[in-house]
Amino acid sequence: MAEFSQKPSLIWKVATIFLLFLTIGLFIALIVVALEREEAKRAALAKNDQMVSECGDLNPNGNTIDLSEPSNPGPFHDLTEYEMQK
Repeated sequence: MAEFSQKPSLIWKVATIFLLFLTIGLFIALIVVALEREEAKRAALAKNDQMVSECGDLNPNGNTIDLSEPSNPGPFHDLTEYEMQK
């Protein structure tokens, strides 16, 4: 009978150790993701420490993004305003 009472104890110890390692691993992953987002924010800053402007405005590198609807949209575009009115 002593064997039977020690078996659940061993299972609980193994499960506890496994969950402890899992928790530590997830905590490390959370820290890594948080640091990557922080670096991405810093990378989004322009050379003069201003945030990159909204789409359609002039970006720090001189490019603009055209937000108007294309006359002939590709297969992956959503419905245009004209197509929804039909």
